[in-house]
Amino acid sequence: MAKRFIDTGIFDDEWFMEVGSDVKILWIYFITKCDHAGILKINKTLCQVQTGIKDLDKIIKQLGNRIVTVSDRIYFIPKFIEFQYPDFPKSNVKQQASAIEILKKYNLINNEGFIKNEFNSYVSVKQELSNSYGNGNGNGNGTDIKKESLKDQKLHLLEQRKSVFSIRVSEFRDHYPAEMLIKFFDYWSEMNKSSTQMRWEMERTWELSKRLATWASREKNFVKLTEFVTHKELVRRFNEGESDIWDKYEKVAVEGKTIPMWKLKQKI
Repeated sequence: MAKRFIDTGIFDDEWFMEVGSDVKILWIYFITKCDHAGILKINKTLCQVQTGIKDLDKIIKQLGNRIVTVSDRIYFIPKFIEFQYPDFPKSNVKQQASAIEILKKYNLINNEGFIKNEFNSYVSVKQELSNSYGNGNGNGNGTDIKKESLKDQKLHLLEQRKSVFSIRVSEFRDHYPAEMLIKFFDYWSEMNKSSTQMRWEMERTWELSKRLATWASREKNFVKLTEFVTHKELVRRFNEGESDIWDKYEKVAVEGKTIPMWKLKQKI
């Protein structure tokens, strides 16, 4: 199994910040599960179980030109080639030869080393990637692909699952205070003694929304985000530690109310 590193700047990337959480999860899934030629064969049911994405086809379309559809459930990630094989197809990385053979098998590369894009024309790696995410799926330094021990593989996969779990929890940031979500994540992402599973993975049943609701009901300082509140209430909650409370409400005029009210913003 190839060792994969995710660029630490991925969450600062403009495209990555703008897409939804399901797209983020699937992109990370693609760049960590593909083979050394950037090819990924997806088992739809398994992918949905591993990522929690329900409408997989819809989310795949949102990845746009970052992937090329080879055939039903087989996808190619051009960006992977640039980082794993610098100066492709003239890279000195020994695995390049094998990668080229795989690309030829799927008719994704011609004799000049140009790869096929989503419009079925052949372009260089640099051209194909001009509008793709910058550093999401390679090691970024052109070094050779290294083998890792079974222990390292398991730890690496565990970190991937932890990252996905973090994204899933953050989806509820408009419903619960950030401090509560951090506590929830820290508790349920705690590793077992052998560092092979997180606490939540050892539960017999798991439904994140219900677990969060139960956690919130036990939080002494939790305050439900009601639709309308007064300015005084917002000030009180801000002073009690909800520093992001002003970002969640907007000032409105409510019929029948003599004082201005603040309404919970609609999630976009």
